[in-house]
Amino acid sequence: MGQHEALDNALSALQARVSAALHELNTALSQDVAFHRNVIALGQQTLNESHERLETLYHGLSPSGGDEQKENIQTQIKHELRRIYAVLKRDLPRRLAHHYRRDPVVEVLNRTITQLQALPRYSEKKLLLTFHRPLTRCSRLGVRLRLIRPHRRVPIPLRVLVRQWLMRQRVDRFRLLGSKIIERRTSIMEHMNEVWHIVRYNLEGAIAELESQTQTAHDGEKSREMALGGLKRAAARLGDLVGPLIEIYGQIEQATEGMPRAILEDLQSEAATLMTWRGRWRWYTRSVVLRLSQGAREWMGRTMGRGRQSMAWVQQAHLRLMEQCRPFIERVSPFQDEPTTLWKVVDEASIETALRYQEQLPAIYRRLFNFEPLEWEELLVGREDAMMRLIDAVARWERGRSSSVLIHGEYGSGKTSVLNCAENQYPSQAPIRRVVLTEKITTEVDLMTFVASLFGWPSPPGSIEALWSQTLTDKRTIVVIEGAHNFYLRVMGGFRALRLLLLLIDRTNHHHLWILSMREHAYHYLRRLFRIGDHFTDVLAMSLLSRDELKQAILRRHHRSGFRLRFRPDDSSMRLKRKLRSVRGDVQREQALLEEYFFDRLHAVTRGNVYVAIFYWLRAVQQTIEEDVLEVAPIEPLSFPFLERLSSDYLFSVAAVLQHGELTAEQLADVLDWDLVKSQLVLEYLSEKGIICPAERNTHQPRYEINRLMLKPVLDILRQRHIIY
Repeated sequence: MGQHEALDNALSALQARVSAALHELNTALSQDVAFHRNVIALGQQTLNESHERLETLYHGLSPSGGDEQKENIQTQIKHELRRIYAVLKRDLPRRLAHHYRRDPVVEVLNRTITQLQALPRYSEKKLLLTFHRPLTRCSRLGVRLRLIRPHRRVPIPLRVLVRQWLMRQRVDRFRLLGSKIIERRTSIMEHMNEVWHIVRYNLEGAIAELESQTQTAHDGEKSREMALGGLKRAAARLGDLVGPLIEIYGQIEQATEGMPRAILEDLQSEAATLMTWRGRWRWYTRSVVLRLSQGAREWMGRTMGRGRQSMAWVQQAHLRLMEQCRPFIERVSPFQDEPTTLWKVVDEASIETALRYQEQLPAIYRRLFNFEPLEWEELLVGREDAMMRLIDAVARWERGRSSSVLIHGEYGSGKTSVLNCAENQYPSQAPIRRVVLTEKITTEVDLMTFVASLFGWPSPPGSIEALWSQTLTDKRTIVVIEGAHNFYLRVMGGFRALRLLLLLIDRTNHHHLWILSMREHAYHYLRRLFRIGDHFTDVLAMSLLSRDELKQAILRRHHRSGFRLRFRPDDSSMRLKRKLRSVRGDVQREQALLEEYFFDRLHAVTRGNVYVAIFYWLRAVQQTIEEDVLEVAPIEPLSFPFLERLSSDYLFSVAAVLQHGELTAEQLADVLDWDLVKSQLVLEYLSEKGIICPAERNTHQPRYEINRLMLKPVLDILRQRHIIY
């Protein structure tokens, strides 16, 4: 093609334009990587320096060192926390935010895409090339007779050729990479915040261990592991920031590598093809196929997106159906439970087993994954609406309007956690009186005594009218009562205290803000009995978490530990095996599939209960020989087929405990009109089977509540027998 100067000049001009656009892009990518490396190096340097200083202090720590040595380490840890905060939460995020605000990489990438897509505009529509005919006898005769010309002219559609080359190169995919860069920018900022939380939770846990009343060598070792291990894991997590960004940049470089040379060679080849009529026919056919394939690719992308959503819905429906069919399959099974298997399941579904799983994990993990209500709002998931409504109720009461709140939810739904987190955000300076009710209050005298102790009066009033008037003269107060299901007992006259309390709330809710919480099934029973929700200005339902919320609740706690996760495949799932076969060799995609499968199963087993989800998570997580890696085994759901064989007496007893929240043997005897011995025998049997458990240990007259790990299977049985609705 060197003999056609016009074509060579046109192609050289196009090659120069492509080279100039890509040179600017590659320069911007290199500068951006260098910027991120410098930022991360500064953060890692800060963490490593803190690690060295704390390691020197912990080296001299001994149980006999006294409080002075302990306070010295605590002071140094707090100093390091402030120093790391200044770097990870202030300096580095400011530098990143300023860099991302102008975002030179995305700007240059968009400019490069615009320049490449504008190449056809700089190309001539048709380039007319002249070729001398080969002189043969026939051609000479034709030229002499003036039937043909001694040369021929071939129009080359250069603009169309350039446009087809851009379609084959799929320059539009650069826009997708640009959106990935923007997503990665957001992820880096979140990741930086996550690294700070790793440092904060580990160092605060180290301080808490040193503040324990009985300081031992074991406590000092746990504090040392939290502080030094947390800093080490945080530094390692910082190092993970650049990798995914470089991977995206590598995809851009791979897509642009050799592009200037490619456009020259491809267009020369296409122009050579158009020299003959056969070549022109092949080129025309290829152009039609190219347009059809481009349209088919776009259609497949839209269709597959809808198909993935449909498959996700089918998968969730399949899991729900299998869970619903499981009790029937177990009931018609010809095999009976062996005693060994029965007691193994009973022992497994207990809080003692959960605590044993905790002891096998790192100290910071035990601190993050405990079964106590949350104190940290950043770990609360799916309760934002309840928090806002609770705070709005306080603001309404502050304006002098009537306001009262009733919170209801099942065991482990987060009622106490919401109250703990909202307490720090109440827009009020009024005092808060908070009490957890554990004893049953059913009479008028018991209620007056309780209210007097709640407000700190020296003695209870003499009558209900005096109670109302004295409550209104007391200082404006936020009253929080947890365990409000203990204000009634399902016997004759057992609702007197609850009705009087509701009347007290109705008459004083403009002066005092009443916030009550009770168990879910107690609320539903009282709602059917006399519409208890009508006596409150707002009723908050602590609903169970969705699948995504449950995953976020677990991973948000885990990420604070700084450990990495590695999910193990489930060999019993053929569907999972087929999916893993399609991504064999890609470790990252394999782990993503295993993670999604694990949380699908976790939500199907726990049905969104965070308490039960934490139990199964601790049961699945195992330490490995690697320092910062935890391995997650597949979910092994507990099965309780013996619940199907419980007699009516046992089931009615369980339903009574469920509706009252908690009961003693005497209270159960009163509710079901049994003698005390029968009530004690029934409760002891249910306790041995793990269906109920004492609400408090080491008490003379224990109060029994439903075992939270068995709550869902128990509810299924009671609903099947039409005992509760």
